[in-house]
Amino acid sequence: MATTSTNTSKRASKPAPRSIADIARETATTRRPRSRKKTLIGIAVEQKYVDRKQAATYLAVSTGFVIQLVKEGMLPEYDLGPFCKRYLITDLEAYCQSRRKGPASVPAVLA
Repeated sequence: MATTSTNTSKRASKPAPRSIADIARETATTRRPRSRKKTLIGIAVEQKYVDRKQAATYLAVSTGFVIQLVKEGMLPEYDLGPFCKRYLITDLEAYCQSRRKGPASVPAVLA
């Protein structure tokens, strides 16, 4: 007696190919939204205080030079703890303006 066996096991069907638009839509919904804060040299503009390294980056100098400016009294430092020194961005901008050479304002159009 010959019995024929039929393959009755269910195979997993392949998913239908997805379009690029579908993949982009899924990626857009699963990704974390980027911060919408505007930055200036990696420093959030809304932030009032920055640490020593960020202050040095803002002024385009070394951290040692920032320490020297504080010792000479040219830049105020806010001591929040033994290892926590902060600087106001407005103080950094004021230091930059005090070191500026040349005319106070530059004409928009030179005729």
